[in-house]
Amino acid sequence: MIRVMIVEDEPPIMRVIVKFVESFNEEFKVIGTAINGKKALELLETNEVDVIFTDIKMPVMDGLELTEKVREKNPNIIVVIISGFQDFEYARKALQFQAYDYLLKPIAPDAIHAVLSKIHKEVSVRAKQKQRKKIMSLINENSVEQQHKEEQEHKIEQAGYAVFLICVGAFPLIPNDSMLPAKGVWDQIDMEKRLGTILLEEEDSMYFNGKTAAEMVVVFKVQDKKRITEVADWLVDVFKAESYLPVTIVSTYNIITINDIGNILEALRARLYVTVKLFTSQMIWLDTKEEQDSSYLDTRLVLETIQAATKLGNEQLRSSIEATLAKFREVHFTQLQVAAFFYEAISSLYFKQDKSGKYTSSIKLDLDTAISNAADDKSLAKDISFIIQGEKGAEIVQGDKNNISDMAQKIEAYLQLNYQQSITTNMLSKKFEFVPSYISKLFRTYKGMSPSEYLTYYRIEKSKQIMLTQPDVLCKEVAAMVGFSDQYHFSKTFKKQTGVWPTEYLIKK
Repeated sequence: MIRVMIVEDEPPIMRVIVKFVESFNEEFKVIGTAINGKKALELLETNEVDVIFTDIKMPVMDGLELTEKVREKNPNIIVVIISGFQDFEYARKALQFQAYDYLLKPIAPDAIHAVLSKIHKEVSVRAKQKQRKKIMSLINENSVEQQHKEEQEHKIEQAGYAVFLICVGAFPLIPNDSMLPAKGVWDQIDMEKRLGTILLEEEDSMYFNGKTAAEMVVVFKVQDKKRITEVADWLVDVFKAESYLPVTIVSTYNIITINDIGNILEALRARLYVTVKLFTSQMIWLDTKEEQDSSYLDTRLVLETIQAATKLGNEQLRSSIEATLAKFREVHFTQLQVAAFFYEAISSLYFKQDKSGKYTSSIKLDLDTAISNAADDKSLAKDISFIIQGEKGAEIVQGDKNNISDMAQKIEAYLQLNYQQSITTNMLSKKFEFVPSYISKLFRTYKGMSPSEYLTYYRIEKSKQIMLTQPDVLCKEVAAMVGFSDQYHFSKTFKKQTGVWPTEYLIKK
């Protein structure tokens, strides 16, 4: 509902305006009238108003003074000036006080209809922006205190929502995931356009970046539960057609309120984390229990097979790991189960060499990197094979320290040259012809951070230079200029690296 107040000291004209407003659209509702600006301000104390139509010349307090006070009190209220004075000075003052529009008496039906149509669009855009901002805060700042605060400050909306958490590829196990293969998929899919093709007339949709580069959150405003499964089926079809990586979608059959979105998303991510499977697309419902697979696999025997393959050379080892991954997929192993198995397999080899645990932290980081960046069985098998080869395999591939330094410098130069573009670990792997885990290990040895961590660091440093040399450039423009597709993610990353928000950076300087 768009709440309107009419301020006019001539009753016949007031009645005409009320009729115009309420007959234009059922969403417009006149909630109050006043004969002067003073009475209007009194009404505003007890009534929420979206739009004010006010005459200029009135006793006690005129329309221009009312407009000025409304701007001070609530700048979001749309004010339309109505006057019989065809004088530019009044129009100039109305614009000075940021009046939304200016109508002349006698009011022509076409003129007020044009203004009402424009207001309707403006209010709709504002409502969606407010809704989006609130949902984003719930997605990114979810907590019991935040939920309580939201419910106290805003009435719970009656509209119902469906929420879908979409994960492309593996669930990220590494802290900096800005170069995951999933990023390439998200860059190719125009979600706004795709969502527009399924919307019914009374529905609305929004999408947001998730907590990792592999995730996206889609929020649908729905009225019927059956639409949730229809939208889910449609999303599955879209990603089957447009993503070369597997996709896991998690949702709930239940329609929820806007204030429930944050908590529901936490539950969806928790389910995603424990149920996502490598190289397998899935639709998972929060309301149903995960079925346990009855197939049995003797992992001890599989482990012995891999250990034996390590003595037969790289090709045999790689083939053995590929076969193992295929078996895991047949018995529906989750990503967590796969990670746990290979951590045990690799650790069992290294523990014999170093009981201090020196290798264990490095092994976990390398394995997590390999799984997070895996696109298929073959690429993951190649990466895990390299990790298992350990120092012996590293010597074969790396050569001397000068070669390591030279390769790392080439990677650094590539990142600096292309930092504005979308870069993934798979792109680096193809460019430099090494597996992702080796590139990460090599670069970390040289720079003390992974390529993705360095790329993020470099982008933020570039953004600081832009803000210092071009202070008038908007934050969202700076984000785009340094390779961030999402302004919110840029702001959070900037704050994490510098300690201040982008909007505070120049002030602090």
